[in-house]
Amino acid sequence: MSKDVKDTEAQEELKDKVNAGDVKEEKETKEKHAKAKKEDKDQKIEELGQKLSEINDKYLRLSAEFDNYRKRTLKERMELTKKKLIAILVAAFLAGGVFTAGVGFAVCKGALGYVSLPKDEYNSMKSTYEHFGKAEQLYETINDSYYKDVDKQDLIDGACKGLVAGLGDPYSSYMTNEEYENWKSSATGEYSGIGVTFSQDKNGNYIIVGVAKDSPAEKAGLKSGDYIVEVDGKTYDDMDVMAKAIRGNAGTKVKIAYVRDNKKNEADITREKIVEKSVEYKMLDGQIGYIKLSSFISSSADDFSAALKDLEGKGAKGLISASKSRTNSWMRAL
Repeated sequence: MSKDVKDTEAQEELKDKVNAGDVKEEKETKEKHAKAKKEDKDQKIEELGQKLSEINDKYLRLSAEFDNYRKRTLKERMELTKKKLIAILVAAFLAGGVFTAGVGFAVCKGALGYVSLPKDEYNSMKSTYEHFGKAEQLYETINDSYYKDVDKQDLIDGACKGLVAGLGDPYSSYMTNEEYENWKSSATGEYSGIGVTFSQDKNGNYIIVGVAKDSPAEKAGLKSGDYIVEVDGKTYDDMDVMAKAIRGNAGTKVKIAYVRDNKKNEADITREKIVEKSVEYKMLDGQIGYIKLSSFISSSADDFSAALKDLEGKGAKGLISASKSRTNSWMRAL
């Protein structure tokens, strides 16, 4: 065999070994990749299993919580139904029945027959019905029979206003959330408006009871005793709605129609930032101090104390204190 042939065979043998090594290396690489892929897959399966377990635990907890909530709600509904049933029974027996009371229970006879219930519970239901039964009947009648749809919240607010009005106290008043927010903004003594304070007289008319010094309203000629009848050409039945219409951002305009001496007048007024002063004071003859409280705002107490201290420092020997009386409605500063 020639040398060239031997060399060729050696080269072929070497080539075969190299190829075999490459194949083996490639196989090992594939096996490693397959193993890594399997491990990654196993890890993902394990993670998914853990997440599934966590979700299952959350589901079980939520299911238990919901079951407890359902049981509580059912119990509350049963209690409410029981109270309503007792109220209905009491109302029925009160309407046409006979009542006899023992030491700790009451027996009632009426159109529905006989019923026995604890005496204190009967007395409580009877008192509640006597106090609020008429209001509830009126509420239901309005809802069922009024010729147009009504706002139930307006009915409730109106009832609350009437309840407080029953006190006969001009300084007590029920306010809705919106009314309270409007009142809070005026109670600080700083707001954007025209600088008047108004209220309602006994006939429901809006009367100006105060005009701030150097305010836009004073510059426009408005005075205490004027009646506001229109705001930007509109009339208002609600005091707070009209107050909101008069107020606005500083620099904007509002048209006020008012009546003085039975004559209607109009004024175009530019709103400004108003800093209200609720206390005015001076020294009268005979060293008598005079303090006038025109409204009640958050700074009124401090302003009154400062005025009193100043008058005492000037040698006041006596004091006259005056405040503007209020009507049956809260005054509004605008």
